[in-house]
Amino acid sequence: MLQALTHWLKASGIVHQSVVFHNPNRSVLITESINNYEGILTDSGILGVVTTPYTGRSPNDKYIVDHGHNSKMWWGDLNQRILPEEFINLKHRITAYLNNRKIYVIDCFIGADPDYRQSIRVVTEYAWQALVCQNLFIYDGTIITGDPDIAIITAPEFNTQPMIDHANSNAAICLDLQNKMILIAGTKYAGEIKKSAFEERLRDMLLKG
Repeated sequence: MLQALTHWLKASGIVHQSVVFHNPNRSVLITESINNYEGILTDSGILGVVTTPYTGRSPNDKYIVDHGHNSKMWWGDLNQRILPEEFINLKHRITAYLNNRKIYVIDCFIGADPDYRQSIRVVTEYAWQALVCQNLFIYDGTIITGDPDIAIITAPEFNTQPMIDHANSNAAICLDLQNKMILIAGTKYAGEIKKSAFEERLRDMLLKG
């Protein structure tokens, strides 16, 4: 594993990596998914997974960090606030959960135009979610040597605690536009990864516009 990635993971709070798969190829991810009992191969040879209890987006569980200067942000049922300290607390709990676990790291991009392209680094505990990211975003195996423009840390098996994490349920999708980080917990639905990445980019552009 690259030393730069090790430093980035430690800076993000994942300080004791058990095994890290960095930009593995699709066959490795499919094999890992099966060996981890994350899914099965269907009769047609396609990897099938179950994401219940969430089979779609959970808008009531999405939050945006309020840094106090988002004057253009329309707060309401769709754009729910979360305080910076609440985001940091959840991040510490998620990264502590991921410590000493096998994780998959995918470096990819959004935006076909180089002038608007942004790099994304996704860290997940599911091999199949890493595979989805390779299919959803622009992926060519390029390794991000510096800090990514957007970081997504997802822990589907980590359930948030409403009383501790100030969440509405056992799932939470939190966007920090200022620090370009997204936390996803308690939901296996991979659409949250895609939507959060593009919503982070869009909201950031609108706030700067």
